[in-house]
Amino acid sequence: MQRSRHFAPVLFVGLFVCATGCTGETAETDGATEAAEEAGMLVQDEAAVRELTTSFDLAVNAENIDAMLARYAPGAVRMNPNVPAAAGLDAIRESFATVWQTSDNRVQNEVADVRISGDLAVVRGTYRVTVMPTNGEQPYDDSGKWMAAVERQADGTWKSVWEIWNSDLPPRPVQ
Repeated sequence: MQRSRHFAPVLFVGLFVCATGCTGETAETDGATEAAEEAGMLVQDEAAVRELTTSFDLAVNAENIDAMLARYAPGAVRMNPNVPAAAGLDAIRESFATVWQTSDNRVQNEVADVRISGDLAVVRGTYRVTVMPTNGEQPYDDSGKWMAAVERQADGTWKSVWEIWNSDLPPRPVQ
C-alpha cells in the first residue's frame, strides 16, 4: 500500500513532463527563438542608429538643413561647445544656419560604440572636420569626440534627442 501512495505523484510528474516536453517545444526552445528574434532586432536597431551618423555627415557636407532636421526628434537638444544649447528644432536649425554662414565644413564621423536598451540608445564616436571659413581665413582641421542619446519614435524610426561634442584640440586663438 505504501508503494502506491508514492507511485501516484511520480506518475503525475512523469505524465506532466511528457505532456510538456515530448512536443519538442520546450521553454528553452521558445527562449532560444525569442533570443534569436531579439538579437535580430538589436542588429537592425544598431544599424538604424549608426545610419543617423551617416545621414549627419551627408547633411552637413551638403548643407542640407531639411535632411539634418529629419534626424532629430521634436524637442531635441544639440549642445555645441562654447555656446548655449540649441533646444528644439527651430534652435537647431538656427545653429546649423549660423555655422554654414561662416564656414564650409567637411566632416567625417566614426561610431565607436552603440548601447541599446529598449527604445533608447546611446552612441558615441569621434569626428574629424576640415573647416573652411567663408571670410577668407585659412582652413583648419579639427578632431574630437561626441555622444548622442537616440530614441525610437512611434513610427519605429530612431531620432536623436540629445547630442554633445567637443574638440580634442585647444581653443583656437581669436583673430
